[in-house]
Amino acid sequence: MDPAGRSAIVYWSALEWGPLRVAWHAATVHEPGAGPRHVSSLAEAPEPDVRDGAIRWRSKAIACEVLATPTLPAIEAELLPGRTRGDG
Repeated sequence: MDPAGRSAIVYWSALEWGPLRVAWHAATVHEPGAGPRHVSSLAEAPEPDVRDGAIRWRSKAIACEVLATPTLPAIEAELLPGRTRGDG
């Protein structure tokens, strides 16, 4: 939440199976006195950059830029065991 009372939930994900890849990202922004605003895209977007205790991420497709300091660890899960990105 920022000093103006706005808050956001932002997602970035990528599903890969062999040579196929589907990326999805979305944002929901809540502003005081207004309903939530939702935007999403299947366009390619870079993975979030995590370093020095902060998360930086930008999507031109949904006009979203994030600079945040997380209070909880990230969630990452392999849905089906097997090959990973680095396995070629």
